[in-house]
Amino acid sequence: MKKDTILRHPLFEILKTFSKNELHYLRKFLNSPYCNNRKILLSIYDRIIKFYPYFNSKMLTKEYIYGAISNSEDYNDNSIRGLISMLNNSVHNFIISEKIQSDELVCANYLLKELNRRNLQKSFMHKIETTEKQFGKIGITDTRFFFQKFLYDIQKLNYSFLHDDTGSAKKHVEMHADKIDGIAISLYLNFISEVISDYIKLIVYHYTYGTEYNNSVFKKIVDSIRPENFQMVTNEKTSYGYFLELYTKLLNSFEKVDDDAIFSEYKRTVFQYSEYLSKDELGFQISSLLNLCEIKRSLSLSESILKEEFELYLFLVKNDLYKESKTDILPLDLFRNVIIAGLKLGKFSEVEEFINANYKKLHEEERTNCYNYGYAMLKFAQGEFNESIKFNLQVTLDHFMFKFDLRNLTLKIYYEGGEFVKAKDMIYQYHRFLKESEFVNPERMQFQSNFLDYTEQLIKYQTALEKNNTDMEFLKTKISDEKQTSNKEWLLQKVDELTAKKKEQEKEKEVK
Repeated sequence: MKKDTILRHPLFEILKTFSKNELHYLRKFLNSPYCNNRKILLSIYDRIIKFYPYFNSKMLTKEYIYGAISNSEDYNDNSIRGLISMLNNSVHNFIISEKIQSDELVCANYLLKELNRRNLQKSFMHKIETTEKQFGKIGITDTRFFFQKFLYDIQKLNYSFLHDDTGSAKKHVEMHADKIDGIAISLYLNFISEVISDYIKLIVYHYTYGTEYNNSVFKKIVDSIRPENFQMVTNEKTSYGYFLELYTKLLNSFEKVDDDAIFSEYKRTVFQYSEYLSKDELGFQISSLLNLCEIKRSLSLSESILKEEFELYLFLVKNDLYKESKTDILPLDLFRNVIIAGLKLGKFSEVEEFINANYKKLHEEERTNCYNYGYAMLKFAQGEFNESIKFNLQVTLDHFMFKFDLRNLTLKIYYEGGEFVKAKDMIYQYHRFLKESEFVNPERMQFQSNFLDYTEQLIKYQTALEKNNTDMEFLKTKISDEKQTSNKEWLLQKVDELTAKKKEQEKEKEVK
């Protein structure tokens, strides 16, 4: 019988993202007759989940899973395919159910609509009273909040149409007209913040990958309804004017990335209004500031911007802004970014403190790996190359960015240790890996390929320094101007060292 793994089934990609706590509730969901009337799905789930979190075992085959439903050796491919698809759909339903129930405002609006439809006036008014308090809470405003407020105000307006008794038809119409006008503010705040959020993604792509955004639909929409033109109207109609002010300054910062004063004002505004924002919204604003820092750094617009970036990363982690309602796992990318930024600044003690304080917040399957990764990077930055390679060899991370980091780190260790034969062999193997990998996008491949090419040039200059007449200033300028290369700071540092060494040799020749 042919063994056929189902490693690539979308179900596994979803389950990989679940925390153990989420898996606990997912099993309860599958065990409920109301949520799942096919008990066999629970049996299949129990077999599959043994391979959590990676789901990459050779034992994970459709034949193995088929054993959960039949002891027969007559394997039926159609049956198992259908049941796995059903399980996948059940997991989707679980995610939807959990997401809706975790949002009190969404639940309230669904309930109000149904109570109004059933003409349950007493229950409707009681729910309005409790929901009004929800909307009045400090620290919950975000883009989603304003859409839910729009739906909530619609429910109240529909109720008024049916049940208000104003006595005067004109007064009745004027009152409803005023309510309709007020509803428009919530809808506008939701719409403009969503548009700006997506528009700045295009700006980020422009600075990262060179794509064009000036002719985009989003830019035309933003230009037609500039948020600053609505600031006064919003302030007059609602107490949420600060939200539009925040997004106005966010937009201006991305449209004028070279203006440090605008960036500083946006950052000040974020922290000024932070107590009114939901955790998700504050996390988005901090992430936007980080994107601005990265753009400024890539354009060499500010020497001190990396310090700002590092402090923002620490703020993000310290205030748990990465956490969601059902999971509190620290993302691998965020853990890595803090380490990279801190080491570039030479903040070795702060980076070591960060690693020790936060590696246990990662997924438990990744903690040891990430701890070793952090120390491998730290020890290299401190010049302790033997210690760095010891930690490096203990890392078995699958995350593609860590694979690049650790390969780059190994190559740099070979170079620093003068092991140029090993370095050249690794460069050859690294190029093969990049060409054969189906998961490396062209931009990332170019970043790594350029690093390998420049390192190979450094090795050639290093091994034939006395005979080499290459203009090192030219090489330095070439690397400095290169926008697509990783480890640029290290490359430039090595060029400076070679230049100094070359000058020293020339002085010695003159003395002789």
